[in-house]
Amino acid sequence: MPIFIQIQIILFLAKDSIEAFHNVLTAFPGLGTAAKSPLVLKHLNLQFLTVQSLSSLNMYQNLMNLCVSAGNLEAHYLRGMQEYFQKENIADGLAHLQIAAQGLYDNAIYLYGIIMLSRGDPAIGKPLLDSLEWRENKARSDACWQSINTSIHGVRVKRFEIYITTYKATSPTINCHRNNIAIRLAQVIQQIAPTTETSEARGDDRSKPCLPRCQVDASWMANSDVFGGGLVMETELEIHLYGSTGKEQVLSPLHAEFSSLLWAMMYSLHLGFMSMNFESDCLQMVNLINDEEEWPSLVSEWNEFVHLRSYFTGFSLSYISRKSNVRADLLAKGLVLKTETFPM
Repeated sequence: MPIFIQIQIILFLAKDSIEAFHNVLTAFPGLGTAAKSPLVLKHLNLQFLTVQSLSSLNMYQNLMNLCVSAGNLEAHYLRGMQEYFQKENIADGLAHLQIAAQGLYDNAIYLYGIIMLSRGDPAIGKPLLDSLEWRENKARSDACWQSINTSIHGVRVKRFEIYITTYKATSPTINCHRNNIAIRLAQVIQQIAPTTETSEARGDDRSKPCLPRCQVDASWMANSDVFGGGLVMETELEIHLYGSTGKEQVLSPLHAEFSSLLWAMMYSLHLGFMSMNFESDCLQMVNLINDEEEWPSLVSEWNEFVHLRSYFTGFSLSYISRKSNVRADLLAKGLVLKTETFPM
C-alpha cells in the first residue's frame, strides 16, 4: 500500500482518539512509519492528556516531543502549562501557550489571555478573550474555563509577584464596599442604561422593545454556596423595575439560569403582569425551553416552569446578547458578591 494512503488512514484515526490510533498500530504494525509522519503527529488527538496534564510530565515524553515538533496545538498547550506553572519556566511556557493560542485552540486562547492580563499586558490579553465572543454568549468561554480547571488539577500554581503588582496598579472603575454594593450597582445601571436600550445594542432592527419585558440573568460560581439572580423589568417605555435574589447553590450555570427565570416569572405574576416577554443571554436555556427539549437533570425545574407558564395569558422567551443584558448581569453578580466573605 502506498505510503500516502497509509498516512491518510492513520491520520483519520489519529484525529478521532489516541485509543483508535494505538489500536490500529497494534493490529497493523506495518503502519508504524506512517504514524510518525509530521502530518499525523500534528493532528493527533491528545484530549486524554489534557484532562490529566501531569501524566505527560513523567510519561509520554517521547510522544509529546514528537507532537510539539510537528506543531500539535494540544501538545503546545500542555507543554505551556507544564513549563509555566509546574516548572516555573516562564519564557518557554508563554511561548508554547502563544503558539497554541495563535493556532486558534480555544483553551490556549483563554489561558494565555488571562495570563497576559494578569501580567499587566491587556493589549494582548483583552483581544484574545474578546475573540471568544464572551459578551455575546458565555457558553464558549465557560467551556474553556471548565476544561482548563480540569487540565490544571494537581498542577502547582504559584502566585507570581507580577500578578500582585498588576493588581495594585489596576485602578477600580468604581469604589465599592460590601455594605453599599446595592447603591453602587444602581449607579452603574443608571449610567449604562442609555447604551443598552438601543436597537443596535440588541443586535436587531426594532426601534421599540416589545413591552412589557423582563431581562433576566444569573451569576454562578463553582466554589460558592449561593448563586445570584437579577432582573430588569420594563413595564412601559423607560419605566423600569429592578430586582435581585440570592439562592442556595445549584448544580450548574444552566440550573442557575433556569432557577432565575422561574424566580422572575413568579415576580412578574406577583406584580400582576399576566403577560410578559422574558429575555435571557443563556442561549442554551432559551433553545431548551422553546424547543421543549427534555433534560433529565432539569425535570423539577421544567415541571415548575410549565406550572408557572399556565398562569400567563401571554408568554415569550427570547435570546439577547450578553451586552444587551448587562444590567441584569450586574444585579446577579452583586448578590453573589454581597453574600461572599470578604478579606478584611
